[in-house]
Amino acid sequence: MPDEPAVDCSRPGSRCAASRPCDVPATCGQSVARSRTCLTGERSPRIAVEGTRGRPILQEAAEGERHAEDHRPAAQRIASRRPGRHGPRRRDRHRRCQLPLREQRPAADRHAGHDGTGTPGRDPVGPAPRRLRREPDGGDESPARDPPALRRLPDERRPRRAPVDHDHRDAAARLLRPHPRCLRGGPQRRASPLRQHPAAQGRDPPVSEVIDSHQHFWRVARGDYGWMGEHVAALLRDFMPDDLAPLLRRAGIGRTILVQAAPTEAETDFMLDIAARTGFVAGVVGWLDLESDTFPDRLAHYRQNPLFVGLRPMLQDLDDDRFILRPRILDNLRRVAESGLAFDILAVPRHLPHVAEAVARVPALRAVIDHLGKPPVAAGDLDPWRADIAALAALPNVVCKVSGLVTEAQAEWSLQDLAPYIDHVADVFGEDRLMFGSDWPVATLAATYGEVAHAARALLGPRFGPDAMAKIFGGNAQRFYRVSR
Repeated sequence: MPDEPAVDCSRPGSRCAASRPCDVPATCGQSVARSRTCLTGERSPRIAVEGTRGRPILQEAAEGERHAEDHRPAAQRIASRRPGRHGPRRRDRHRRCQLPLREQRPAADRHAGHDGTGTPGRDPVGPAPRRLRREPDGGDESPARDPPALRRLPDERRPRRAPVDHDHRDAAARLLRPHPRCLRGGPQRRASPLRQHPAAQGRDPPVSEVIDSHQHFWRVARGDYGWMGEHVAALLRDFMPDDLAPLLRRAGIGRTILVQAAPTEAETDFMLDIAARTGFVAGVVGWLDLESDTFPDRLAHYRQNPLFVGLRPMLQDLDDDRFILRPRILDNLRRVAESGLAFDILAVPRHLPHVAEAVARVPALRAVIDHLGKPPVAAGDLDPWRADIAALAALPNVVCKVSGLVTEAQAEWSLQDLAPYIDHVADVFGEDRLMFGSDWPVATLAATYGEVAHAARALLGPRFGPDAMAKIFGGNAQRFYRVSR
């Protein structure tokens, strides 16, 4: 193929097919291997520039600039002619990062190890690439010792961090802040008292733990549970600590008070033996025969056991509603008061007036009404139970257990069925004389352990704050039964 005549661009101001003035003599007709064809159909020259490792490479001239001599540094020319997104954008990015440079490290420390000792380390990929930096005044580029990422910003341009709070009490408050799901009914309602820790309120947490003040164990083969029968067929099996332990963990309850379920001293011995082998049993409320002539001796015998914290007669199973007012019974109740033991009262509403009279005669006796005195929840009647329980609450030595209500309600009970009775005892006894009890496993006739605990928390929570709930769910039982922490 014959050579085409070369275009003479040696005259200043002349134009070639690239349609731009030429300031430096050049000839478009140069033939360079593997070059592109310019608009005149001729070959475009390549320029030799210094590569990243000091070796010359061939770089094609950009379209429309092949006739002009480019006096820019080699690296800038290469970056501006690199195709795609790696071209001008990269150049502009570095141009926007023109910050004042700090003092560079000496050349001997350029490839020092990362330990900061200044000892030169081995470069696994060979010599460091040649880098160029722009002077702060916008002058010519010169080699840089460190990439921009390693330079530190001046102090006045460095972002400031907020001071770190190392107060552990504030940290605990942040961790124990109630979750938004606990805020029922919007900001006007108080969070669930057992989920909102007192530390989140800026107060010291209570020293007590959650205590179930009323639960039972039994082994049916012992044969002294006269109240059992086919009407409670679901309870005709053994209930032992291994059955209760996982339920306590799920409900967040640490310890329990084990209460008698049979009117025999053998039952008391059976429970004390379990308590000695069971870590979560804080104390035992046993049974002693209040009519026996040997009652003082038997009381002294069991009083020596630190796990024996109280006793309970089963008044609800007795034919005589005035049993507790018998002279011998009143004398023995005074002995109980002198011993410092607690006295649990298992009664139904017809017994409450007589119980109030007996407790008034023995003012030193620390008495507790189990299961709110068993009000008729299924029938929905409040009177005369409401007046009788208020008369008991007027005595300062009487407290009340919030327990056993679900078995007094209808089979398909709801919180609304229990609420009137809980509200009344909350009003008359207050936060210092209420104790939570599950009445497990008797309560399993109507609800699970978790449902019983939830019902008590849901009904008492709107009325009492976190400190009061800590008393009802542990502190009051700990103080009343005088169990160790």
